Amino acid sequence: MTGQHVLNEISQTIVETGDITVADLNDELLASDQPQVLRGLARDWPAVKHGLESADRMIDYLQGFDSDSLVTALYAPPEAAGRIFYNEDMTDFNFEYRRMALKEAVQQVRSHVDLPSPPSLYIGSTNVDHWLPGFREQNDLPIRHLAPRGSIWIGNQSRVSAHYDFPSNIACVVAGHRRVILFPPEQLPNLYVGPLDFTPAGQPIS
Repeated sequence: MTGQHVLNEISQTIVETGDITVADLNDELLASDQPQVLRGLARDWPAVKHGLESADRMIDYLQGFDSDSLVTALYAPPEAAGRIFYNEDMTDFNFEYRRMALKEAVQQVRSHVDLPSPPSLYIGSTNVDHWLPGFREQNDLPIRHLAPRGSIWIGNQSRVSAHYDFPSNIACVVAGHRRVILFPPEQLPNLYVGPLDFTPAGQPIS
C-alpha cells in the first residue's frame, strides 16, 4: 500500500452556530481558517422572507431588480439527472450554454418545479450589482469595507463536481436547499482532476 493515497474515514465535524445575526459577524469570525455553518445569518433579508413564502414571491422579488441584461445559463437534459459534467468519453459537455434574459431563466426554473425528472437550468456566479442592481441595498452583510465580490447562483436541481473557489467565502442560501462538500487540502491527491483547459466554468473539476 506504500505510495497509495487512501481516503480516510470522515470524522471531523464542522462547527455550527445557530441564531446568529449580522451583528455577530466580527473580525475574529471572518478571519477563521476553518469552515463554519452560520444558521440564520441572512434571516432578515427580504429575499429570504419572500423565499420562505413561495417560489412565485421569490421570483417576483428578483425580477424587480432585473437589469434586462442577458445571462449565461447551463442547460442539462433530464437524463443528466442534474449533474453538470462531461459526456461519456469527455470530449464534450453533457449540457449546453444558453444566453437568455434573466426573466426567462427564472420562469423556466419555476415551470420545472412539479416535474418528476426536470431538466436542469443553472446560472452560476453571476455578478449581483450588474444583473440585479439594488438587490444588495436590501440584502447584504456589513462587510463592504472588505470589498467582497457579490455573486448569485440561481437554478433548480443540479450537482456540480468538486472544484475550487475563493477560500474566504460566505455562501448564503436565500431560498431552497444547498449541500456543500468541502475537501481539506491534504485530500487533493484523492481527487481525479479533469482536463485543465476544457472546463464547464473556468476551474478544473474532479
